[in-house]
Amino acid sequence: MTLTRRAVLGAAGLSLAAPALAQAEARLGIIGHSVHRNAVSQGPGGNMLGELAGPAGWRVEWLTFGVPEIHDRLFREASLREGAVDLAFLLNRYVAPRVAELFVPLDGPEGVLQGLAVEDIPEGMRRPFTFGGRLYGLPFRQATSGLFLNAALLEERGMEVAPPASPDALAAAVRRATFRRGDGLAVNGLVLDGPGPSQMIDLARMWDGDFLSSDLQLRVEEPAMLKALDLLRAFFAEGVLPRTFPRFSTEQVTTAMQQGRAAFAISPISRFTALNNPASSRYPGRIQVATVPSAPEIVSRFPVAPVKSEIWALAIPRNARNRDGAVKALRGFGSADASLRAALNGNGPVRLSTLGDPRYAAAVPWAVVEAAALRDARPPLPGWENAARAEDIFREEVEAMLVRNQPALEIAANIARRVRPLLG
Repeated sequence: MTLTRRAVLGAAGLSLAAPALAQAEARLGIIGHSVHRNAVSQGPGGNMLGELAGPAGWRVEWLTFGVPEIHDRLFREASLREGAVDLAFLLNRYVAPRVAELFVPLDGPEGVLQGLAVEDIPEGMRRPFTFGGRLYGLPFRQATSGLFLNAALLEERGMEVAPPASPDALAAAVRRATFRRGDGLAVNGLVLDGPGPSQMIDLARMWDGDFLSSDLQLRVEEPAMLKALDLLRAFFAEGVLPRTFPRFSTEQVTTAMQQGRAAFAISPISRFTALNNPASSRYPGRIQVATVPSAPEIVSRFPVAPVKSEIWALAIPRNARNRDGAVKALRGFGSADASLRAALNGNGPVRLSTLGDPRYAAAVPWAVVEAAALRDARPPLPGWENAARAEDIFREEVEAMLVRNQPALEIAANIARRVRPLLG
């Protein structure tokens, strides 16, 4: 039987007794995205995971999936009497009070957070993981959106290598950058991580738009989101977006930019390293990142678009078999020193001390862009029990809009009608 996100979130509501502290085992199960594994294991910041695992004698088993699949598997494992996950990377929009019950309160009597200077992490980043005054996840990574451009492709098209200064300028640039090269390779002007609300919200944020507000008010039928949906529909119909866009993933965005099959992308700023990696990119050093532009009518309030920033946190399931190992790993990855080292490996840091560290600014080409984007960035969706269901509905309707070329107003009304009963 296939376990859907809805079923998993329902299972999260089960009352589970916390098992006794487990003895340290040779196996340490970690679930997350490949970017998390890379952040703690490879790059200029070094292999922190190896430094922990070697002396401890751990046999580390990584479970790496796409974002929805991570949480499907995590919540399923955490709902069992004993699961295969000891340490988890948990995304803010999947966290709700009933989900938090599956995890260990980190500020509890076990003293997991002792010495970790949690106050160095802004309260706004801790808030999505705080329930009943207890912290269930230690923020580790922020993924804040930026606008990537391939300078080599823009030069080939005779375009100015500079970030567009407005939504209209961006639309014109990605349309012009949609072309077929002399060798026959088709280049799409723009790629996004997919048609879900958390992936395309940055288009709406150019006008300060949203799908849902932080207090669960529907905003999908407001002019800002309608402009974004209309723009997305036009881009798809014109071939600016790939024909496979309705099923596009994070990995496909990265590959398209690395291979020169896309000229622009809106994606987390910290992917700069991967996009310019000489081992995997055809354009190392030629892919630049800038802020996403604001519309003229909001630029006085938002000098750059208030793009999405999502927070990944380290969490320990209550049923972890290697609880001792999980605590040691969380403390190892969650320290201020580890934050700087992971940032040098391409992680988006959450600690103020890292963001202000001159070593970070000197080593990271995107530090200035990141600081500007973080000024007004906010999560794409609030966390609540039906967040995954609402995201599915949004994606289904937007896919239908793209395939059938339906009007944005009609699609927004469909989304609002289907999501409103989930808001309680």
